[in-house]
Amino acid sequence: MNPNDVTRLLALWLCCGAVAFAAPKKATKPVDPAVAEAAAKAEAARVAKLKGDAALDSGRPAEALAAYEEAYALAPSSVLLFNRARCHERLEQFPQALALLERFSLEAEDSVRARVPALDELLSTYRERVTRLFIVVPVDGVEVRLGERILGRSPLPQPISVSSGKPAMLTVDDARFFPFSRSVTLAGRQDVHLEVRLDSKETKAVLRVSSAESGALASVDDAQSGNVPLDVVVAPGSHQVRLTKEGFVPALTSVLVKAGELRLVDVGLVREPRLYERWYFWAAIGVVVAAGAGVAAAWTIERPAMRGTLNSSEPPIAPSLLPQLSF
Repeated sequence: MNPNDVTRLLALWLCCGAVAFAAPKKATKPVDPAVAEAAAKAEAARVAKLKGDAALDSGRPAEALAAYEEAYALAPSSVLLFNRARCHERLEQFPQALALLERFSLEAEDSVRARVPALDELLSTYRERVTRLFIVVPVDGVEVRLGERILGRSPLPQPISVSSGKPAMLTVDDARFFPFSRSVTLAGRQDVHLEVRLDSKETKAVLRVSSAESGALASVDDAQSGNVPLDVVVAPGSHQVRLTKEGFVPALTSVLVKAGELRLVDVGLVREPRLYERWYFWAAIGVVVAAGAGVAAAWTIERPAMRGTLNSSEPPIAPSLLPQLSF
């Protein structure tokens, strides 16, 4: 065997040994993208919930609500429904709190519901703080407000739930119509039905009646309209406005308006004279004074002395003959 053959055999042996002793590689199993995405979302939801818990414990319900909503968008759960409801409660947004708590009552697992033993009482408390509004608007597309809140454009969904409490002003404003406004009492657990009246500026006018004497009763064309200040919708033309109030002289004024006009009508009232300011009061006083002077004069006139004497055998003067005075 020549040296070249030995070299070739040695090289072949080394190659075979390397192959024999090389560790076999494992095949890598591909990861399901959907599973990876779900795991990432679950982790992000967990982090957001922890952030919401910390904010709520620190008295920051608005920040907590934002975190809980982020967590719910990533991984919906009944626990997050309950937590969001409590945030809305802290913010005094009871319609939203009630809607979420009702969903929790329907969707929560038994084990989760058991962690809220006072659920029915809490639902009742929320319902006591909610008023349902049924608002009918005769024209579509007009904006409706309650206080500073925009309820939407007509036609509105029925009902609209709002937090109960102090009365609020319902307003409807559209360039084609005269503004509409009405004070609404927001009592808890109540349904309030409202019909909006919209008067066209093409066919109507408005008298805005006011007076320095608040509470005076206004009548337009002999029809009682209410207490000032108030707006009265009228047809174009001439109208009589009359104001009355106890203790004041009634006032009457005429107003001419055209279609689309909003006319300010301020009516002054003059207080009725007091008793001692009236002429007949002093006339009566004068009569009484004159009568009293006459009586006093009658008493002071000297009468002639009686002649003769009066003895015990003569009868006394009859009382009916004495002068009689009365007032």
